[in-house]
Amino acid sequence: MDQHSRVARRYRAGAIVAVPLDDGGYAVCVVARRHGTVILGYFFGPRYQDVPTIEGLPTLRADDALLAIVVGDFSIRDGEWPIIGRIPGWEPEQWPMPVFRHEDLLTGRIRRVQYEDDLFTERFLPDAPGMERLTSDGQYGTGTAPALVRRLLDDPDYVQPLSYRPG
Repeated sequence: MDQHSRVARRYRAGAIVAVPLDDGGYAVCVVARRHGTVILGYFFGPRYQDVPTIEGLPTLRADDALLAIVVGDFSIRDGEWPIIGRIPGWEPEQWPMPVFRHEDLLTGRIRRVQYEDDLFTERFLPDAPGMERLTSDGQYGTGTAPALVRRLLDDPDYVQPLSYRPG
């Protein structure tokens, strides 16, 4: 049985997982929050050819992440995203809840939103410049998240397009 066989995995906030990218290689994700089957993940490059080891990683900091999103944890629990370690001396306050872009699909209105630690309760924030450049809110799937990370590795200036198209 290989080291990443699909046996339910136990983990908690502070875990570091390898994320297989849709076009090959791996990125890294730090689980910053966990609530049930949903996590807040901070995703990092560079692209690794193989599953990285904890010893081979640079110091991971929230400010250096490519992306922070809410994502389902199925691929962690089933071993597809292997757990490679844990942040030493895990301090959740060093991994804040990011502000996301919420787009009302009926009106196209964009608002800033931040989730509570339960990853479901939303708190809308006052408007601010640059809202359209924030990452979209909502829960991402374990197939969508790696594709978005790969896109950011390929083009660090990529911004998710708005969904609303008037007319």
